[in-house]
Amino acid sequence: MNSYLPGLLAVVALASGATAADAPVAARVNGAPITVSAVDRLAARIASGSKTSVDQVWNDSRDQLVTLEVLAQQASAEKISVSPAELDKEVSDLKTQLGGPQQFQKTLDEAKSNEAEFREDTRRSLLVDKLLDRHVSVKVTDKQIEAYYKDNPDQFEHPELVRASHILIKVPQGNADAAHKRAAEILERAKKGEDFAKLAKEVSEDDRTRDQGGDLGLFPLRPTPVAEAAFKLQPGEISGIVESSYGLHIIKTVARKPAGLAPLDEVKDDVRSMVEDDQREEKEDAYVDQLKKKAKIELLIDKKAEPKSAGKS
Repeated sequence: MNSYLPGLLAVVALASGATAADAPVAARVNGAPITVSAVDRLAARIASGSKTSVDQVWNDSRDQLVTLEVLAQQASAEKISVSPAELDKEVSDLKTQLGGPQQFQKTLDEAKSNEAEFREDTRRSLLVDKLLDRHVSVKVTDKQIEAYYKDNPDQFEHPELVRASHILIKVPQGNADAAHKRAAEILERAKKGEDFAKLAKEVSEDDRTRDQGGDLGLFPLRPTPVAEAAFKLQPGEISGIVESSYGLHIIKTVARKPAGLAPLDEVKDDVRSMVEDDQREEKEDAYVDQLKKKAKIELLIDKKAEPKSAGKS
């Protein structure tokens, strides 16, 4: 989703369904109401995620909903649409991101929302995505990438790293002795010089790394048994049997990389993404400001302030 849309959980807190005629209104955009209850729900969601108070984020929440309404109205004016198939796919993806059907329903319950409202909020968000994609585009040059890298070296410094591979033997409940015996046999084969990657593909029980010969990639020192063991080894050395909550590991350190600044060639794609994000946010800001200047926005309530009416902004 684009930077102007509320976060995933915040979107769930919106209420874009039918509004009671007498429901208190926090703001209006070209006459369309944004209810106090919708702002309350979004503010509560944001406050719970940022460990701040609802009052502190209430006005910002109202303003987010105002912005979303401005964008949604513009998308409607341009006859941008979302197909049922697009909506179904996005809703399915969001449910997965939320942790599956049970966690999804729990999130809705906490937000005092329902699936119909969630679908409508998602539809509006997709409309806004399409609108912004239509009007906001970025093009990053190599010179801009080089300048960002040069101006922000702290973002590309890294601690000492090691590259290691491992073989995992799981420990069935009540059968630890057999697992240790099997791990010892595999360790002996590795120490005698068998190709570690081939051995890992043959015997490792780590589904995530087995097909890559047990490769764990580059990683910094962390307070985990595997990382601590890998950092004690020099390239080419093999550990003893290392126990963790996952089971029994045999670890081979492949390479060590000293702390320092990552070369631009290694991080160029990351830098490009950072520059693109910065450019897109700047252009989205300008586009939204342009739309807001044309809209009639009434801010009717400020938290901890007397109700007021603000004209066009």
